[in-house]
Amino acid sequence: MIAYLKGNVISTNMRGIILDVSGVGYKVETTPQTALSLQGASNVSLFIHTVVRADALELFGFPSQSDLQLFQKLITVSGVGPRSALTILGSVDEKTLVTAVTQQDATYLTKISGIGKKIAAKIVLELKDSFDTLYESHETYVTEHDRDVIDALCALGYNQGQARKALASIDPSITGVSARITASLQIIT
Repeated sequence: MIAYLKGNVISTNMRGIILDVSGVGYKVETTPQTALSLQGASNVSLFIHTVVRADALELFGFPSQSDLQLFQKLITVSGVGPRSALTILGSVDEKTLVTAVTQQDATYLTKISGIGKKIAAKIVLELKDSFDTLYESHETYVTEHDRDVIDALCALGYNQGQARKALASIDPSITGVSARITASLQIIT
């Protein structure tokens, strides 16, 4: 599966881009905002979600891993496909979406084009618990070094909720990324 692409944008439209990677043009579907921000850009890196069907191979691209993870959470909901998930991500920012789901505000989600009451209710019902865990410290400011610690812990198989909780529990006098990772691991295990 294709999980990451890096190359030059040779074409954009409101549904995505064509990314030239070593002479091969990949059609990558993105949110309209991402497509516009990448217009004519070179040396672009995208995290990719690949969908393989009997009649198609589709690539969905995201500028960050957190955007990709949010997309992947959305498509686990029954009735929300990749294009619906892109529409949602193109209509609201991550913080607003997480807040709407964790506060069980399905009415807000129905304001998004193509999302009816039934699908909005399913999104809230099916994602509330995972969003509570994944984004429990969403409002908390995270320094760049702590972001590195969280990313390292996630790479080791822990979720963001566990990583943030462990990081919040370590002694603030512990500095340095590797020292904070070690201290966090001692708390998690």
